[in-house]
Amino acid sequence: MENGIISNMKRRSNIDLSSAKEYRKWIAELKVRYRATQIKAAVAVNSAMLEFYWNLGQDIAAMYPGKKRNVHFFENLSNDLCLGIHNPIGLSPSNIRYALRFYELYRYLPQVVEDNSMIDLMKVPWGHHILLIGKCRGDSNKALFYVRKTIENGWSRNDLQIAIDEDVYEKTGNFKIYFFRGNIGIRGNIGTRGIRG
Repeated sequence: MENGIISNMKRRSNIDLSSAKEYRKWIAELKVRYRATQIKAAVAVNSAMLEFYWNLGQDIAAMYPGKKRNVHFFENLSNDLCLGIHNPIGLSPSNIRYALRFYELYRYLPQVVEDNSMIDLMKVPWGHHILLIGKCRGDSNKALFYVRKTIENGWSRNDLQIAIDEDVYEKTGNFKIYFFRGNIGIRGNIGTRGIRG
């Protein structure tokens, strides 16, 4: 890669080869800033979509309580939402169902409802929430525990799945979660064991 940068510099007459070291340093810094910007953009998009899903779930719960939703409600809503939108992403019937379940899972937690920005929930990708919705089966405190652990530890969806499968929530009194070489570890009374991440 470094040879490629030098080759590109040689082709440009306006770049002094004596500044190659500074140029490479600058390129490295630009790449770091570019990646940071990409991550910020992804987080912003994720937060905006999660807010949309929260509001959609809230609207459905208020306007169409369970008995008012017929068998085709989510399919019809999805079709109607997608009309006139080029390449609609995230508006499938299953995603709309998850939006309702997302809202229903967290709506009664005081720490979520009182904080209008729902900062913790918005920091975790939608795919993580879908996993939590399925695995926590309406246990809001358990789901929020995993949301916070995901934020603290930077868990991928696979890491989250492993932590749920290992019953980390139930074991929190005797176990501590930590990371080593990219893997999750649990330390408790029975010693230390790693979870592949």
